[in-house]
Amino acid sequence: MGKTGLTTGPVGFGGYRIHPSDGTHGKALALALTRGCNLIDTSSNYTDGGSESLIGHVLQELFSQGKLHREEVIVVSKVGYMQGENLRVAEEREKTGQPFPEVVPYVEGCRHCLHPEFLEDQLERSLARLGLECVDVYLLHNPEYFLSYARKKQADSLSTLRREYYRRIRQAFEWLEQQVERGRIGSYGISSNTFPSAADDPEA
Repeated sequence: MGKTGLTTGPVGFGGYRIHPSDGTHGKALALALTRGCNLIDTSSNYTDGGSESLIGHVLQELFSQGKLHREEVIVVSKVGYMQGENLRVAEEREKTGQPFPEVVPYVEGCRHCLHPEFLEDQLERSLARLGLECVDVYLLHNPEYFLSYARKKQADSLSTLRREYYRRIRQAFEWLEQQVERGRIGSYGISSNTFPSAADDPEA
């Protein structure tokens, strides 16, 4: 996996729709991990945190049974979305006069944020749900949401918006680098639907 030093098999386990309420999801993950799959992909907003909770439960069960060791599995999670419980937390902070900075009100019921205060909050929650001291790879989830929203709502030039966009990413990366030094994440990067779009794309 790039310069991470990690090696993954040809098949990974996607956690987009898994949740503890469905017993077959946990069984499928456990089966995959004990049959050679060593990569799990999830995000803090997948099934409103349920995906990470299920993964954490299965991992801890397999660890305790000696069927899997921590170094044998690569856990990838993502951060950036404010939906469901994350949105509720953000709204509660607003009521107390301590809102997360630099929030993008993307659409109704969905905000986005890459500010270190939000990243700190989310990493703590993700590690707790996963039951891990370190997530192997931590990715900024669709950071281009800022650019696409701001392009539609603001009069600033595209070049001005892009400067702010990359400033926010750099700020997030600096925080992520600190977490690597603290041992809370192994590597970091970006997970994006449109990040590599053509430079002349007005949405890019």
